[in-house]
Amino acid sequence: MSKLTVTITGVAGGIGEALTKKFIKQNFEVIGLDFNGEQLDQLKSTFGEKFHPYKIDLTNKTQREDIFNKIIEEHQVPDIWINNAGIADLRPYLESGQERFDQVMNINFTVVEHLTRFWLEKMNSKGGGSIANVASVAGHVAVGGMASYVASKFAVVGFTKSLQQELELEKSPVKLILVSPGFVETKIMKIGEKYGFPEQFKFLISTPESCAQEMVDGILNKDPHVTPTLNGKMMMAMERLSPWLNKSMGKGLLSTILKKSK
Repeated sequence: MSKLTVTITGVAGGIGEALTKKFIKQNFEVIGLDFNGEQLDQLKSTFGEKFHPYKIDLTNKTQREDIFNKIIEEHQVPDIWINNAGIADLRPYLESGQERFDQVMNINFTVVEHLTRFWLEKMNSKGGGSIANVASVAGHVAVGGMASYVASKFAVVGFTKSLQQELELEKSPVKLILVSPGFVETKIMKIGEKYGFPEQFKFLISTPESCAQEMVDGILNKDPHVTPTLNGKMMMAMERLSPWLNKSMGKGLLSTILKKSK
């Protein structure tokens, strides 16, 4: 019986590490990609022979091709590829600057599109596989104070939904999965920091472990759209039933953040 493999980008982050632990419990070999070599070493020490680290700058096309070819040579085409890597800028739009805006769009969307294209072609040739694109509830519900992040995640949502329709019509052997978590306690949230998620609302945030468990269950079940975290499910439901209420709550949260930052 051949081994099952899953590749996770941004593996050194909170959700990435939690996903690694969950997939290893499911008897997967985990191929972990990240730019943080020190963190990759720590994960290797923690998870042992089931974890295969690759240090990479995903924005570097030449480096991507070299590493991906190495992955195929050493592990063949993965059964599951998870585009989990992402960054955020939680400053007001004009404070963040054009260069940072472009960087967020590049890592959160352009890289996701490039990786989806590469592995879709490889998995089609293999005869099957799954690709999971990690967006966010912020890709469905606009939240003030994070314009670049929201724009990048809306792009991931639209791109993934469109491509899902194509693959379904083509009867592709590859399953494309959209993952839209809500608020999760990771470094990207910058809880308590200037322009970060307010400490007093921390009770609303889900843990990386609970988020990862729902993600693994949905991905293995090949659900077209996975919405992990209770707060994410609530925000999605409220957007359908009462967009005005979602907008009002978002304004209240943003107002708290801006007051704290002054």
